[in-house]
Amino acid sequence: MNDNIRVLRIGKISSVNRDSGSARVTYEDRDSSTTNELPLLAWTYWMPQIGDRVLVGHLSNGSASAVILGPVWHDGHTPEDYSDDSYHQEMGSEQGEAYLSYWDGILTLHASEILFDDPDENATTTVKQMLNRIAALESKYTNLAGRVSALEQRI
Repeated sequence: MNDNIRVLRIGKISSVNRDSGSARVTYEDRDSSTTNELPLLAWTYWMPQIGDRVLVGHLSNGSASAVILGPVWHDGHTPEDYSDDSYHQEMGSEQGEAYLSYWDGILTLHASEILFDDPDENATTTVKQMLNRIAALESKYTNLAGRVSALEQRI
């Protein structure tokens, strides 16, 4: 196959321009040649890291017209738990740092901190704060239930 006809290529990110939503890609199979800045195609905000493997779509009119389609899963970058009927999306700069996954009816959001922001109420809270509040209420309830039981035994 003629290399000039190849329209999909796998390369590694060599630089990222966050302001323009673009990056440069190095093709190891082409003597480590590097592209000009190429736009990122994404339906969600995603900025690759230098060294990430990506799939690049080149239009048939040459390498000047191309777009980075997204990251490529490979042996060094796959989710720990996955199956045919699961969904997994990495959200952090390091694998396993932050992710969203769905499998067998269970949705998991994994992160060091999860923040709920309510702009209408001008309030924010974290899941950890909510769990601490629930634990405090459970403790108060247990204490109150013990007092009620003690009162009932006196009557």
